[in-house]
Amino acid sequence: VGALSTAHLNPTKNSSDGEYFWDDWTLMSKSSSLQRWHAVNGLAWLYRRLRVALEQYVGELNTSTTRSNLYTDVDTILAYMQNSTPSGLYDYYVICDSSNNTADVIDKLQIICDIGIELVKDTRTVILNNVIYRTGGISTSISESAT
Repeated sequence: VGALSTAHLNPTKNSSDGEYFWDDWTLMSKSSSLQRWHAVNGLAWLYRRLRVALEQYVGELNTSTTRSNLYTDVDTILAYMQNSTPSGLYDYYVICDSSNNTADVIDKLQIICDIGIELVKDTRTVILNNVIYRTGGISTSISESAT
C-alpha cells in the first residue's frame, strides 16, 4: 500500500465493512492541494454552484447594489461550503466592490468578483502517543499538574 501511495496510485483495502480506497490521489504530480481527490471534487461542486449564481448577473446593470447582491450570493455559497459537514474550506474571502470594479472595468461591461479559498486538507497519518503509568500514576500526575 505504501509503495502504491508513494507512486500516487490509489490502492483499495478490504475490511469487514467492505472495500474502500486507501488513498485519494489525482494525476497531478506537482505538490498542490489539487493532488487530492476530495479537493478537486470540492472545487467541482463549488464551480457548479458559482456558475449558476453568476449567470443571473449577465445583462444586469453594473451598480453598487448589483455588486453587493453578487457578493452576497458568492459569500453564501462559500460560507455553506465552509460550514457544511464535512467542511470543504478552512477560510475564504470575497471582493466585489469598487476596489476591483473600477471605471475601466465597468466601461468594458464587466463585473469582477475575486475569491480566495483555503481548501481543507485530509489526514495522511494518525499518530497515537501512549504513556504507560504505574498503578495510581495517572491520578498523581494529574494532581501535580493542577498545582
